[in-house]
Amino acid sequence: MTQYLFTHDGDCEHAIVFECGLASERDELRPERYPLLCYRSKDATERCSVCNLAATHEVAGCATADTFPLYLCKDCRSEYFFDAKGYLRPSMAGFSEWPLHQRPTLALGGDGGDEPETGPVLAEAVAE
Repeated sequence: MTQYLFTHDGDCEHAIVFECGLASERDELRPERYPLLCYRSKDATERCSVCNLAATHEVAGCATADTFPLYLCKDCRSEYFFDAKGYLRPSMAGFSEWPLHQRPTLALGGDGGDEPETGPVLAEAVAE
């Protein structure tokens, strides 16, 4: 086992462990599946891209965002996309959003089936 300390952005450190051995029948042998995530901390909470608090929404297709996906907490979402009266800012139209960890499963507009639509909320339809 070999341990390394990966440092980026000056002070963000990540411990990385490489464990090398012979492949067995239990190992993933398809190269397209790598890098393979073996462990994720139970408290791995997505953080707001603006204030670094716990995020509540995931946003895609926002032309002004500098990250993809964009994660926002409740307060930053309100300030970023909506004016003081709760109306969507005109410059923000055209994005999609959904509550964090509730990823869209159907295409926008639904598939005509009996299941309720679980796709992202369109910005044009958001009214707070």
